[in-house]
Amino acid sequence: MSTTRSISPTAPATDRRGCGDALVLCAHGSRDSLRALTRRADSLATLQSFADVEGCTLHGKPSLEETLAATKGERIFLVPFLMARGHSYDLLRRRLATLGESRPVVLCEPVGTHPDMARGIAHSAKGWLSERAWNPAESALLLVGHGTPRNSASRTGLQSLVADLAETGQFGEVDYAMLDEDPRVDQAIARLQSDRVLAIGCFIEAGQHGTGDVPKLLAQANRPVGYLGPIGQEPWIDGIVLSCALNNRPAGGMSPSVTE
Repeated sequence: MSTTRSISPTAPATDRRGCGDALVLCAHGSRDSLRALTRRADSLATLQSFADVEGCTLHGKPSLEETLAATKGERIFLVPFLMARGHSYDLLRRRLATLGESRPVVLCEPVGTHPDMARGIAHSAKGWLSERAWNPAESALLLVGHGTPRNSASRTGLQSLVADLAETGQFGEVDYAMLDEDPRVDQAIARLQSDRVLAIGCFIEAGQHGTGDVPKLLAQANRPVGYLGPIGQEPWIDGIVLSCALNNRPAGGMSPSVTE
């Protein structure tokens, strides 16, 4: 499904015959990471924008180091399969700084920080609401993220998405909740005025948080609460991943082996 003016680039990553750039997705890591990353990499590979597309995790297998070493390509675009420039993103930067990779590695912005993320969420939310005949103007959106006291990026990222979605004026209310910080899910639902609430898991991976913890918390609500699921499962995420790489918007402050 398409959500924007065009977040799926069609131009190839290289214009030189016989060589090309590689795309590597790096996720935090969960029990389902390998299967999910393989599906996402296979889907992106069909677009033929990169010579090689691989997935890796910060915790578990396949590891970042093993994947980069095995990836084919003269230059590697590394897209963090993360929602924010938070704790996991900082860990990724530190791991990259110790690699000593001879090829250029371009560290791109995390998927969740892409400017089209709110547009994609709105598209998916409206589709879910329409299927159930819920009026968007009378329904609340609740974005549920992880949150951590160790880094404020998760909170600020959710707040930014809330502001962008509220600005569209398409929904009755838009708010956020976190698993490891206030406002918790029950607190956020209690302060919403709408009779119906659609919760959206702001998780790029469909791990335990997005598929287990959030539904359990939502089941305790005292009003109808639907759940879209982890946003990372949505098909339009492929376009955002490609845009993160091909727009070449890398993070700064990297080691000399990583280009900016």
